[in-house]
Amino acid sequence: MSRILWLALVGGALVACGDGPKVPVEDFVITECLNKDGAEPPIEDLLLTGSQDSITVAHRAHPLNCNNDIHVDARVDDEAGVITVTYDDRSKDPVDCECVYDLGYVLGPVERGEWVVTVPGPNQATVKVDP
Repeated sequence: MSRILWLALVGGALVACGDGPKVPVEDFVITECLNKDGAEPPIEDLLLTGSQDSITVAHRAHPLNCNNDIHVDARVDDEAGVITVTYDDRSKDPVDCECVYDLGYVLGPVERGEWVVTVPGPNQATVKVDP
């Protein structure tokens, strides 16, 4: 079976996306808007923590539509050691407004080893998952 590889421009970064198997996403949380009332938004950041068979993701200050209904999807490319995460906004009534939010979730189970995790925006980081 051949693998399909395509490239997408996500937040100014070229990201390789494939048809690899899904990685379960659990414990998704999203904060309230961090820059409402005109406050200066924090700087976007990505923090990963590897554990026995999962990766905890803290994606800080990611811009989204103010009226969002986010679904998180993750795909794995075992050969490349890459997990690509996408955010799908399933809002029924999107508005012309953008806020920044902190998002958190757990990816796994994943195989042990070193993984590059790519999330929307110009964000990727490497994490080690130990047995």
